[in-house]
Amino acid sequence: MYATTADAPDSFQVAADGNRADIVMVVSGLNTGALHATWGDEWRSRTAEWQEWAKSCAFHVFDKGSLLAEPRTRFCDG
Repeated sequence: MYATTADAPDSFQVAADGNRADIVMVVSGLNTGALHATWGDEWRSRTAEWQEWAKSCAFHVFDKGSLLAEPRTRFCDG
């Protein structure tokens, strides 16, 4: 997974097996919250359900650092 910039990236890329030439998807819209995935050649033919699952997993890893990480809970004190 590779973000466009270190600070406030608008998109990130997911590559298969760390091979940047084999793009699985590019997820854009990080700053707006309107996530959109653009799929690499070998991945376009996957089912819509698989694509939604993959996009959700990729965003979770991008946001949390791991699929195993618990969602963050934030509290307002005042």
